[in-house]
Amino acid sequence: VKPIWAIVITQDCDTTRVPDISLCEIRSMSAVLKYSAPSSPKAWASLLSKQAVTNYKWFYLPPDAGVGFADRMAVDFLSTIRVPRADLETFRGLRAGRLNSTADEHFRERLAEFFRRYPYNEWYPFSKEEFEAYRTDHGSEAATIKPYKYQE
Repeated sequence: VKPIWAIVITQDCDTTRVPDISLCEIRSMSAVLKYSAPSSPKAWASLLSKQAVTNYKWFYLPPDAGVGFADRMAVDFLSTIRVPRADLETFRGLRAGRLNSTADEHFRERLAEFFRRYPYNEWYPFSKEEFEAYRTDHGSEAATIKPYKYQE
């Protein structure tokens, strides 16, 4: 067991009556990204604006000294935990902050999108020729991609 940063994801209407509260871990951006973090403000702006609409696995949190974040952080929707509500109430003093109203609305929408999504292969609608072009364009990472019968 280790201490972590986390954010409540249980709906407000449920937090007063359910026995357990669900949270998502807050991790550093470097731990969440699968590639090297940008080094310039321009590159960060590009990454964050693009990922804000295409990546549903995490939610960006900027540095905030008031909360205790010296670095860029992200809510990792893939890392969830349940904690007894009574324990959270006992340790209420550990609460470090709250999202502002704009971020709170965005967070709820992103969280809903994460749990609403369904698995699919992005190449499923491709013709045989489109599939081959896709596979060629994605190089070694596409080596394990299997075509559907209609793409063979």
